Amino acid sequence: MAQVAVVIASGFEQAEMTAICAGLAAAGHRLSVVSPKKHAARGWDNTHWGADLPVDVAAIDAEAQDYAAVVMPGGVLSADTLRADEAIVRLVRDTAVQGKPVAALGHAVWVLIEAGLAKQRRMTGAPSVKSDLIHAGADWADVPAVEDGKVITGHHGHDVGAFVDLVRGALA
Repeated sequence: MAQVAVVIASGFEQAEMTAICAGLAAAGHRLSVVSPKKHAARGWDNTHWGADLPVDVAAIDAEAQDYAAVVMPGGVLSADTLRADEAIVRLVRDTAVQGKPVAALGHAVWVLIEAGLAKQRRMTGAPSVKSDLIHAGADWADVPAVEDGKVITGHHGHDVGAFVDLVRGALA
């Protein structure tokens, strides 16, 4: 099936990452973990640091043409790091320009905003980023998951199932 870039930085929501990877792998997709750091990213597990996850590809080496989609689990710390990383923002923007799915859950929608993908799109995200999305020109939707063209957004971790379903559908 398709090669999917799962983009994270330290502070990603470990439970969301696990559910996203399991759902995409069950559909037969191959996953590459992409991150600004070359070796590993540390997860966030509810109230404390979780496990280190090995990184397959450093962001600076990741190219949109190598992936069928880009998917980002949530996590405040991860999302804040990712939106400030030029290589990650370029990867997300280039993937969207190539007409491929880009998907962000929770706070990871910040990366979509930074990549210029929010304007005139129906989107959701963590409730605390509602104003950020509106100010970026998005039409806020208080629903579990939204697909607008090839841009997929998910509300928060409780909605990871609906989010993964939309990603799988976009890759079908």
